[in-house]
Amino acid sequence: MTFLAAFGSCIMAEKSKMDALTADRAKSDFISSVSHELRSPLHGMLATMEVLADTTTNMEQDDLIRTVSTCGEVLLDTMDHILDYAKLSNSTKVRTLMVGGEQEQDSSHSIVKITSFDLSNLVECVVEGIFAGHNYRSLVTADKSSSEQAHRFHQEKVVRLTPPSMNPNVMVIVDIERQLNWLLNSQIGAWKRILTNLFGNALKYTEAGFIQVILSALPMESRPNSLLVTLEIQDSGIGMTQDYVKHRLYTPFAQENPMSAGTGLGLSIVRQLVNDLDGKIDIDSEVGYGTSVKISVPTSLSSSDRPDEQSVGSSATIRDIRIWCIGLKICLVGFDYYPEIEEAPTGILSVHARRMLAIRSSMSTLAAEWFGMEVVAAASLEDANGDFLLGIQSQLNLNAKITKIEPLIVFEDNYSGFRAENGDGVFHLSQP
Repeated sequence: MTFLAAFGSCIMAEKSKMDALTADRAKSDFISSVSHELRSPLHGMLATMEVLADTTTNMEQDDLIRTVSTCGEVLLDTMDHILDYAKLSNSTKVRTLMVGGEQEQDSSHSIVKITSFDLSNLVECVVEGIFAGHNYRSLVTADKSSSEQAHRFHQEKVVRLTPPSMNPNVMVIVDIERQLNWLLNSQIGAWKRILTNLFGNALKYTEAGFIQVILSALPMESRPNSLLVTLEIQDSGIGMTQDYVKHRLYTPFAQENPMSAGTGLGLSIVRQLVNDLDGKIDIDSEVGYGTSVKISVPTSLSSSDRPDEQSVGSSATIRDIRIWCIGLKICLVGFDYYPEIEEAPTGILSVHARRMLAIRSSMSTLAAEWFGMEVVAAASLEDANGDFLLGIQSQLNLNAKITKIEPLIVFEDNYSGFRAENGDGVFHLSQP
């Protein structure tokens, strides 16, 4: 009886193994089929938007077309990455099956695709696409009053700054360290998926304050022609408890708030992708303060003689602008933060203070490191002195008559709804 029970156990174990393999194959086939069905209409949409872009002459229409195209490209890349991810998961499973007394080895020979791409361009495009998609998602459901208000302001020749769906309290800051070359050899699909999940989570759980995306790199002494790339995303969102961070952070289908939208798979996917890139991930979070996610990945610099056209165009544009701007003085107006008298001292910077510091740091880095400009600061337009003036909207009185002859760029840090058109040397700079 003992031998019979053992034999029966072996048979049942083999049956369970075959059932698991069949289910895994069915799952892979389903993912491939669904991804294909989603990609086909996306190709038609993107092709149509490209043709439509060549037929428009209105700047506002061009901006809307660019938004739709960017969101479609992000979604298409996500679908492509689902296929790559499914193949990658299958390629790690080498199964030994006993079929009819013969040994059969079933393995997937999918090769991880390493491509040459500009990481700085990728970060900007993905962040812009996710941010625009997040803001424009509810445009079709905008209420009637919003439409009537937009029509009324259009009749008065006032331009709407943001759609009704945009959260007016969240500022997105992209801070990219200047490098001679951001052209790297790596898995472009993995980077897109990592950034999509992390930035999407930050948008999802941040109702006020800021989200800062920081990209930097350091040379690796142990590996010539290589960089240790660091991607950090900080937000002032609701944060997570230490117990959740310690015990359930990477658990699939787990969320600290079960009522939150989503499946709870984002961070588990991110960790697996970071491990596949031989990198590491560090997460620091505090309830009521925010979350910081830092990804560090070793990469090799690309020696490709044929970089993508977008990378070449962006590099040439930045180089030309730097030639024109180097040595000029730009004055930051109103970027200093002073706490209110009624504000109780807590020893911890407020959300608004951290937001102002992040904006000023990003603007200073952009002007000084990328374009070689001298950066000075002033508390008001009356005290400002420079070749260019960059003012922050919440700290400027735009209703007063501006007598400065220097060009004034108004940085829109709060979205009150509508703003006047550019003119008289005043230019408005807003988020996508």
